[in-house]
Amino acid sequence: MSTAANYGRTTALDARFAGRPASCATRWTPASQGVPPFAQVLRLGIRVRRERAEEALAALLPLLEGGAEECEPAPGAVEFAVYGSADALPAADAVRALAGEDLVGLELRAVPAGWERRWHEHLRPVEVAAGGRRLRIRPPWVPAADDLGCAAGPEEVFAGRPVHDGVERAADPEEVFAGRLVDDGVGRAAHPAGAPFELVIDPGDSFGLGGHPTSRLCLELLLELEPGGALCDWGAGSGVLALAAARLGWAPVAAVEVEPGALAAIRGNAAANGVDVGVRALDLTAGPAPWAPTVCANLTLDLHLRVAATIERAPDRLIVAGMLAARADDVAAAYGLPETRRRVRDGWAALLLERA
Repeated sequence: MSTAANYGRTTALDARFAGRPASCATRWTPASQGVPPFAQVLRLGIRVRRERAEEALAALLPLLEGGAEECEPAPGAVEFAVYGSADALPAADAVRALAGEDLVGLELRAVPAGWERRWHEHLRPVEVAAGGRRLRIRPPWVPAADDLGCAAGPEEVFAGRPVHDGVERAADPEEVFAGRLVDDGVGRAAHPAGAPFELVIDPGDSFGLGGHPTSRLCLELLLELEPGGALCDWGAGSGVLALAAARLGWAPVAAVEVEPGALAAIRGNAAANGVDVGVRALDLTAGPAPWAPTVCANLTLDLHLRVAATIERAPDRLIVAGMLAARADDVAAAYGLPETRRRVRDGWAALLLERA
């Protein structure tokens, strides 16, 4: 989550407000900054053509400096939404001038009181599996898996839908139930592959649990790698990828962010999970990103291209996501590293780029 160019982690919220479609996801910190006390908060939805969403986003960035929310409310459309008082929101004429023919429509509506955390009611744990490992991410108000007193079978766990414990799961059952042991990388006893590593993530007011397709794809690629050595998460959001890496056994792990709320969230979540993650405030648009042998970068297309142009030394292994599958080749070419793995889901892509 970012200021400046609003680059941040693409994160998922099952629904930000009661009754909102589950296809909505927060891309940056929602912008309610500058709203006077007791002022009515409004939501301005900027709907654009899906196939031109990245280009429209780049054009609209001058109006989205306070943050934006991304939704896919209908087939063929993507909506960027901003929140604020009437005098703080972008003018309709300015939006039309920047978005041009990519604009589908605008919607302005009042936001009910207490909206900041109402979406918490809809959060469910996220479970991802790959490489013989499972990772379960839950908010602190949801019980740990061990406390649920239930164990689902493979057909229940990997049906691609919520099961009786409320967990969203998406994975290959053969990877998880391969019967081998997985070391959790933090000195604890190894456990069967079916037992998930668990992360507790407090999303705060602005972040999700890693359920958006781009976050899931990054986590899957991360789970497939053998942990070891230093790792840096560029544009870390609430720190899901950095915390997962530390939990799996990478060390040292660093998380880079520019949004103050995100920095505080990463520190708090690292403490809650008992892992060591170095947190660094840095605007990736202002200079070279820090080097590590392994890097995760779940960023917008525009930011990928800008970061790739300024890095002084490419990492040995780079997990990139946040771009539509149609633009994945552009991102790979920008970083100049060979692509060794690709995952695609719901039109989004994540790549593993590795030095030859």
